[in-house]
Amino acid sequence: MSERNHYLLTALGTKLTPTEYELGSQRVQSPAAPLALLQLLTGSARPNRVVVVLTPGAKAKTWDQFRNEFAQRLEGSDIVLEPPVEVPDGRSTEEIREILQKVADRFRTPCRLTIDVTHGFRHFPFIVYPLMLYLSSLRNVTIEGAYYGMIGSPAEAGPWPIISLEPLVRLPEWFYGVRTFREYGVTDGLGTRLSELFDERRAELQRQGQGDRISEEAAPLREAAGALGYFGSFYGLGLPLELGRAVRRVQLRSEQIRNCLGDHVPLGEELFELIADSLTRFAFDQARVPSFSGEWKRTVPLDGEELERQARLIEQYLNRRQFAQGLALLREWVISWVIWQRSEEAHWLEREVRQQAERYLGAADRLVRNGDSSLPEDLRVLGDFWNQLTQLRNQVAHNGMGPAAVEIDEETIAPITERWNELRRAGRIELPAVGGGGGTVLVTPQGQRKGVVFSALRTADKLGREVSRCLVVCSEQSKSTLNEAAEAAGFTGEIIPLVLSDPFAGFDELARISKETEEIVRAADELLANLTGGTTLMGIAIQRIVEQAQRWARPTLRFALVDRRPVDEQSAAPFVESEYYLLDEQTDATETS
Repeated sequence: MSERNHYLLTALGTKLTPTEYELGSQRVQSPAAPLALLQLLTGSARPNRVVVVLTPGAKAKTWDQFRNEFAQRLEGSDIVLEPPVEVPDGRSTEEIREILQKVADRFRTPCRLTIDVTHGFRHFPFIVYPLMLYLSSLRNVTIEGAYYGMIGSPAEAGPWPIISLEPLVRLPEWFYGVRTFREYGVTDGLGTRLSELFDERRAELQRQGQGDRISEEAAPLREAAGALGYFGSFYGLGLPLELGRAVRRVQLRSEQIRNCLGDHVPLGEELFELIADSLTRFAFDQARVPSFSGEWKRTVPLDGEELERQARLIEQYLNRRQFAQGLALLREWVISWVIWQRSEEAHWLEREVRQQAERYLGAADRLVRNGDSSLPEDLRVLGDFWNQLTQLRNQVAHNGMGPAAVEIDEETIAPITERWNELRRAGRIELPAVGGGGGTVLVTPQGQRKGVVFSALRTADKLGREVSRCLVVCSEQSKSTLNEAAEAAGFTGEIIPLVLSDPFAGFDELARISKETEEIVRAADELLANLTGGTTLMGIAIQRIVEQAQRWARPTLRFALVDRRPVDEQSAAPFVESEYYLLDEQTDATETS
C-alpha cells in the first residue's frame, strides 16, 4: 500500500434496498450507503480504493449486485474496488478474532482510512471500532472519517441522511490524551488534540467570515497546547517551578478553553474538568502567584504552601514509579525544607545557601555513620533519612553504574517516604546543631617568615572576629616562632601547632593533620583560613582543613595575605600588618583593606 492511498472500509449485509441518501445539500439514489458515499464525497475526502468485508451470506446474496452497481456508478473514476475480505459470521470469540486479524492484515502500511458502518452484521461497528483504534495507534493509519447511512422502511419517504461519526471517532483520542496526561504526565496526545481543535475552529471562523474572533475563541487553544507541551517537558525533567508557571499559562485561558471544548467536543466540559483537576494540584497558590517576568523565580516564596505544592508532585512521581524524577526532587525538597527551618528562605534558590543546607544534612549523616552516642534523636533520624535517600537517589541518577544492584520496591522506598511524611507534618521546628560552640578558629601556615601568623591574627581582628584557637601548619623549625608572633599580635587564645616533619613533600602526613583537627573544626562556630605563606604543602593542608569544615557544615571564610615589601625588609621587621584579600563572601558586612 502507498501512503497516498485513501481507503474506504465497509461491509455488506444480505440485502440491498434502493434508498435516497443525503450528505449535506447533496442527494443520490443508491442501493448501498457506501456507494452513495463515494458519489457524494469530493476532493481529498473521497477514498480512491474500497475494501469490502463479506460474510458467506453477503458473498452469496449481495456481492455481485454491489460489484455491478460499483462498476456502473463509478465508471471512469480512479476508485479501485479491491478483492473483498472474506470473514466468518462472528458467532464466537474465535470468529471475531479471525475477523479482526483478516481485516487488519489489509492495512499493514501507512494510509488514510474512511469507514462506513451502515451495512453488515449487527456487531460490525463494535469490531471496527477497536480495529480503528489499533490501526491509528500502532500502524500509522490516519482515520479520515466514519459514516453511517440511516435506512428507513420502504413505506417511509426519504431522503435519509448519511451521518458523520467523526466526533465519536476523535473522542477516544481525547480520552487517551487526557488519560495519559493524568496517569503519566505525558502531554503529547492532549496537546495534539488541542492544536487540531484550534486549526478546525480557526478554519470554521474564517469560513463564516468571523476571522476577528480567532484571537478570542481559537487562540487560547493554541496557547494551551503550547503550555501543555512545556508542562510535559518540565514534568519529565522534574522542574517544579517551571511546571507551576506552565500550569498558570493554561489557567489564564481556562474559561475560553472550557467553552470551546464544551461546544465542539462530546463530553468536552467533563474532559476539561479532568484536565483542570490534574493541573490544579501543581498550581501556585492564587494569592501568591509569582510575577513571571524577568528573574521571576526569585519572586517565588519558600514556605509551607510551596513545600506542600512540590510534595504533591513528588508523591505523584513515586506513586507512578517515576523514581528518577521523584527521588531527585525529593532530595532538593529536603534541602529546601532545611533552608526554611533555618529561616533563610529569602535566598532559598541561591547556590551557596543550598550548599550550606546540603552540608548540614551531610554532617548529620556523617555523625550517624560515626556512631556518635551523644547525637540528639531528631538529628539521628534526619541523618539516617538523608543517608538512605541520597544513596538510592545516586544509584538511580547514575543509572545503576556501580557494583551494588539497584532495588526499588515497597520495602526499599517505604522507610524513605515514611520519614519524609514526618518532615511534611512537622511544620516549623528548631533544627539541632551538628557542631559549633567552640568559637572562631583561625587556621594559617607559618614558614620561614614569622610575620605570617601575626598578620593572619591581625586580619581576624579587622574582620571583627574574636579568635579562640589558632591552628598553625608549620615545620619543627618554624614552630618556635609561633608564640612570639601571637604575642606581637596581642593574641591571648590557644595556639595549636600542626607540625609537618617534611614541609615540602610530606603528603602522607595530610591524613594525620586532618584527623588531629577534626574535633576542633567540628566544634568551631566559624573557620577563618589564611591560604598564603609557608610551603606549597602547607597551603594544601590548609585547604584540606577548610574542606573538612565545610563537610561538617561549619561556616568558612578564606583570605590571602600580601606583603609588598622587599624580602630583606620583611625579615628585618616581620611584625608589620600585610594587606588581605577575601576569597569568599562574608556573612557579616565588613570592609576589606
